Amino acid sequence: MLAISIVQFALYLAAFVLGLKFFLLKKTPLYFRLLFYGVACFLLEEIYYAVDFACTGVWGETFSFAAFGASAGYAFMFSANYGQFDSFVDDGSAGCERARKIAYLAPILLVVLYAFMGVECIRLTGRVAFVVLTILCKLPAFAAGYYNLKHLLLPDSMHFVVDSLRPCNLMCLCLILFDSVSDILDVLGYKLAYGICETIIAVILVLVMIFAERGHKAWKI
Repeated sequence: MLAISIVQFALYLAAFVLGLKFFLLKKTPLYFRLLFYGVACFLLEEIYYAVDFACTGVWGETFSFAAFGASAGYAFMFSANYGQFDSFVDDGSAGCERARKIAYLAPILLVVLYAFMGVECIRLTGRVAFVVLTILCKLPAFAAGYYNLKHLLLPDSMHFVVDSLRPCNLMCLCLILFDSVSDILDVLGYKLAYGICETIIAVILVLVMIFAERGHKAWKI
């Protein structure tokens, strides 16, 4: 698990460095900087756990408020797609209406997954507070997932704004899905599967930055 954690930290750091290079050290649209801030929040959470392990020599088994780093990360991802940007890409056409309806599947799936996680955690450990705090941490992911799926499905008659961001939105959806699955695996005690899942999450964060940069380049053409 220590080796896996070192690999994970290196991947989180790689995602941060890529985002720093792509979006913060040069002038870029706010959309991409918000995605980078989200990745930075995930890194901060990882730094907390790494420092905690360095100080105590053990990995924490209880809830830590560092988990709100992921919450902030999802909040930034939600902010990137919400509001003015969403009103720009959603023209109210029939295709957009269909995308809006289908997009509700993302938060509905998360409700099902976290309901299962909560029931199993309480049944196995009785940790009600852990369940409540974990779900509170992941609430921004419900909203972020809705807009990621919506923008993945939205029609783009000009094949410009939305089309160039589809791979990035797909990666964000994968991030949310694997994060929720990792919470379930942790509760069920499948430590190796949990570690693998957390490593996949770190890889996805790198891909989010790579695909975001590709979308940024497409915007400049």
